[in-house]
Amino acid sequence: MLETLLKYLCDQLSDPGSPFHIPSLLLVIHGGAAMLLHPSYQTIPTARQSTLDVDYLAQPLPPAVRATLTRAITETSRAFPGLGADWMNADADVALPPGVWEGSTHAGNLGQNTVFERGRVRVVSVAPGWAVGLKLMRYEKYDAGDVVVILLNGLRVQRGGRWTREIVEAWVRAECATMGYGAWPAWKLAEMRVRIGDAVRL
Repeated sequence: MLETLLKYLCDQLSDPGSPFHIPSLLLVIHGGAAMLLHPSYQTIPTARQSTLDVDYLAQPLPPAVRATLTRAITETSRAFPGLGADWMNADADVALPPGVWEGSTHAGNLGQNTVFERGRVRVVSVAPGWAVGLKLMRYEKYDAGDVVVILLNGLRVQRGGRWTREIVEAWVRAECATMGYGAWPAWKLAEMRVRIGDAVRL
């Protein structure tokens, strides 16, 4: 169903005759949709099989593009009865630290983590380091399992090895430096380390 929705949306955005036409668009997504659409993650048996919505980064996009995209998302919801207008949203933007866009749109991440392409639209998942960093901070229903899947896929990409709490923490702190870990209170760092420890044990 998710791919069907994205195909419809991308067709609206890519058609020069459409009122929602955008000549070229790069979308960065995070959360459950990124896990569902990533072909490598989906080969791992414990990968999640559902999500409530598609979270994307809107803030870095030009205002006119944001407005057109929002209208196209609403139009897509009208084409699929029962689909809410917020099926794809940027509500989480207000809580995201700086650097997520820049860390996810470089050539390396585009090459490894593009999860959907159609017409003039390219959809890329946030970089793995950022995905783990954001999930460790939020840590809601599916986040613990998602972190495990991302780490397992990382071992596959590296063709072996072993994650430890120290290695994961160092990686996340380097990838997500703008999270300002150095200013975190001791209890918050300890909480993150417990969450990492849980992930590397699974």
